[in-house]
Amino acid sequence: MKSKALKIFAVIFCLFAFINVSKAEDLNELFNKIAPNGTINVPAIVPNGELEVEDFSSSYIRKEFNTFGYLTTCNEDYSKCTLYLGNEDNNITKEVNVIWQKGNAVAKTIIDTAIKLIKLKPLNFEGSVVYDLDDLNLLNYIVNTTGMTDEETIDLPINYVNELKKAFEYSNITYNTVFRAGDAGLFYEYGLGELVLWYKGVINGEIAEDIDVGVVRNHIIYIPSDTENTPEAYMAAAKKRIDGYLGNNDTTIEIGGKRSEVSDHEYSKYSANVITDDEMGEYYYKITIAGNAYNFLIVRDTAKMVVSNFINKDIETNIKVTNPSIEVPFDATLDVAKIISGTQEYENIVNALKTDTFAAYDIKLHSDTKDSNITKVNSNFTVSIPITDELKNQDLVVYYIKEDGALEKYDVEVDEDGYANFQTNHFSTYILAKAEKEEKEEIVPQTGDNIYFYSVIGLISLISVAFVTIKRQIKD
Repeated sequence: MKSKALKIFAVIFCLFAFINVSKAEDLNELFNKIAPNGTINVPAIVPNGELEVEDFSSSYIRKEFNTFGYLTTCNEDYSKCTLYLGNEDNNITKEVNVIWQKGNAVAKTIIDTAIKLIKLKPLNFEGSVVYDLDDLNLLNYIVNTTGMTDEETIDLPINYVNELKKAFEYSNITYNTVFRAGDAGLFYEYGLGELVLWYKGVINGEIAEDIDVGVVRNHIIYIPSDTENTPEAYMAAAKKRIDGYLGNNDTTIEIGGKRSEVSDHEYSKYSANVITDDEMGEYYYKITIAGNAYNFLIVRDTAKMVVSNFINKDIETNIKVTNPSIEVPFDATLDVAKIISGTQEYENIVNALKTDTFAAYDIKLHSDTKDSNITKVNSNFTVSIPITDELKNQDLVVYYIKEDGALEKYDVEVDEDGYANFQTNHFSTYILAKAEKEEKEEIVPQTGDNIYFYSVIGLISLISVAFVTIKRQIKD
């Protein structure tokens, strides 16, 4: 049944132009890229059953080679499998050696907890867990994927869902979907399948056995519940929220038509949200964002108005960053490396600070949407670093070493959870250390010098009095 689902997906995959192999020699060339010398190195933990073999390998091949393929029919320890590439009309199958990777224990703990939470979520009519991506979070997706093709964005929407991120503790675990179904309407796009879970380039598990996981992009902007029930009031309230988030006045909103006059007037049958006709109003709207027009519903519901805020945490160092700006794609994840003793960078910091009591981290933020690291933005990130035992109960500061070797200081606020928080607009190596107190020169005489000290003060006082007295006599 699973292989049948994968073959169905292969047809869908090809229809969307993900694969372009029309000749047998093209497939052979592709095979040699994926499995050079007959060995495929899959960045995934050792699978538990054929289902994971197929999903892990399919996810990797699509992510890395932008094509459809998977491993199947393996031996007992999954070290030898058959690699399938292509489609029903043109395919290739060959036996290959398979190398699997080690997973991360911390990632596994977070994944296991998240799976339990996900399974508690109500199922939709297909018996699947579906997450909604709408309101300002959908705007973050739209703005940051503008100019990208459907092929390039197929895995991205699920990584923009705040509710799912919360289940994974806002960690730098990412996900992509081995799709088996999808749909689209005037006000939504929907995809569903097995959710494959990645951490730092290695697949650490999936959600597949019991349920499928999907995301529906609902074209909805929420406005205050007490907004007047007129299209003009709806548009004004929606524009105020959109412009406030995007930080400009470029968005335009116009009436698209009456909802009753379009056949696909429901916002989405896949969403678990219940929205009444009164909340949606009589019309749908055309909203132009970043130069592109989209059909949207504007819905009166204060409770669903999202306060959009990017949050991500590195699971190994527990460093966290937040940012409320549209500049940061919600799929961005932290990549943090602690600077340890014995490295040249560590020695450079010791020489610059004249101390070895510090905690230093190379902090990067990567976005698959941008296919690059986010190095600098116009707004500020709040970076939260856990305070080590040796730095507790100290006055703290964060340093950044500039290219010329100069130290740049950042003020630190310590919160009740034991984090040192500072603001910055770029990522690099940051050092948490004790703040150097500004020492003032004070004359604090020793006990044996007191007589001499006070004698000098007394002499100066006598001279001053004598000077004033003589000056008055001369004046008189």
